[in-house]
Amino acid sequence: MAEERADFTLVFRRLADSADPSGTDDSSVRSLFDDPTRFDAWAMQWRRRLQFDSRDFSARRHAMRQVNPAYIPRNHRVQQVIDAAETGDLEPLNEFLSVLSTPFDDHPELADFARPPAPEEVVKRTFCGT
Repeated sequence: MAEERADFTLVFRRLADSADPSGTDDSSVRSLFDDPTRFDAWAMQWRRRLQFDSRDFSARRHAMRQVNPAYIPRNHRVQQVIDAAETGDLEPLNEFLSVLSTPFDDHPELADFARPPAPEEVVKRTFCGT
């Protein structure tokens, strides 16, 4: 994942939807990799491993979603909240806290909170406590 610059949080979350060993639609996970064929080789091995898991797809998916959050406090989001708060606008903070209070629940209307930063949003310097 690191070599292919795939976002770890999104990969693990989306793998839950691909956890059916007979499934073939990995497009949402594959799209996260610079070279999707690198994912394909790993996915074949992973599917073989899933054959030894006694849980059905639904139980496996549920278990994976319970330990892989949809939302994390990404640095670019934290910086946006800080910037807004410095101008007295606490609404972004309240929305951010609301999303992070249930990080394992999907909120399709808040999908933007799950995305990694765009190149211009990358925070290159963080401080203790952020």
